[in-house]
Amino acid sequence: MARAGELEGEGKPVIHLEIGRPDFDTPDHIKAAAKRALDDGKVHYTSNYGVPEIRRAIAAKLRSDNGLDFDENGEIAVTIGANEAVFMAVMAFINEGDEVLVPDPSWLNYFHCITLGGGVPVSVPLRAEKEFRMDADDVARLVTPRTRMMVVMSPHNPTGAVLDRGHLEALAAVAREHDLLCSPTRSTRTCCMTAPSTTASEPCRACASVRCW
Repeated sequence: MARAGELEGEGKPVIHLEIGRPDFDTPDHIKAAAKRALDDGKVHYTSNYGVPEIRRAIAAKLRSDNGLDFDENGEIAVTIGANEAVFMAVMAFINEGDEVLVPDPSWLNYFHCITLGGGVPVSVPLRAEKEFRMDADDVARLVTPRTRMMVVMSPHNPTGAVLDRGHLEALAAVAREHDLLCSPTRSTRTCCMTAPSTTASEPCRACASVRCW
């Protein structure tokens, strides 16, 4: 990333594929809300679970968009980013030597957080002939007695592949059969523009009967 910045400083054109972020500025209404919070003195410690108003808004969103009912006072926590959320999940659920199935290629911090927490990341290859979708048969072949968790991304980072309901239900079946925790990561959920049968809300619905964090 630093090298890419150096090349841009030299006037060379660079296509950024090294970090997941939008190619536009923060919307003005979000900037205004942040400034207003500062002016209103909202600069002190709050609940370790996150600001109550945010947790209520998240709970309302999950009910309206995903048909899921979570208690904002005991089942929702706000983190400062995806990295903290992944690390907290690893530290909470993964013991020394536990294996975590991760689609590969993938956001590298999954591998780093798992390793830092004492777990063993196991790559699930994403192949061009399968349109870079995570395949349930590939996952099942990699499950061992030490497998504890499976990471599922849709849309996927960095390939952009979207898992339709059939793919997700097949993965959920593997998770149920082997009693695996499922991490249905959807940080790019609202960037998904697909047919109704492959909406970015599908991971929540298809994995609703699987133990997720």
